[in-house]
Amino acid sequence: MKSINKSKQGKRNRINGSRWEAKVRADLESKGWNISRFCNNVDNEGNIVPAKSTKFRSNTHGFPDFLIWKWVSFPKDLDNIAYVLGEAGEKWKQVAMNQLKKSNLGSMSFYVIIGVECKSNGYLDKIEKSKGEILIRNGVFTFLVVAKKSKDEKDKRKVVPKYTIQYKKSYGW
Repeated sequence: MKSINKSKQGKRNRINGSRWEAKVRADLESKGWNISRFCNNVDNEGNIVPAKSTKFRSNTHGFPDFLIWKWVSFPKDLDNIAYVLGEAGEKWKQVAMNQLKKSNLGSMSFYVIIGVECKSNGYLDKIEKSKGEILIRNGVFTFLVVAKKSKDEKDKRKVVPKYTIQYKKSYGW
């Protein structure tokens, strides 16, 4: 039985994680989103505080990994938003169109602010879930999205991000 060197495994995991974050960032930039590192975190009492960096991990700060935003015009930009919101994006698109019809406006424009956490397996742990709930409850983000690895439909060898909504503000759907 081969023993696992924890130090080497940790280095590989950190390198693979940063590679995945770079890939997700490039994908979102190609779709026209503005991206910034989210440099805040949530403490034990539920307060939003600046994230601490250590001398070993100066580039990995808060939760979630990225803050993305975009000035959107309805109904023109709905497809781009639906792409980032993943499977629930189509439902959100329908709700947004219904709201637009009810308001009797031809179009609307506003900022959409989304938090993006990059995870290879697509799952948040217990602490991250509680932080996500606090950030949504405090109105920091409209949505919290997890970018997980998935196979490209056209080329099965290629790994691409798949976005799924973890938390959202309540819009009645």
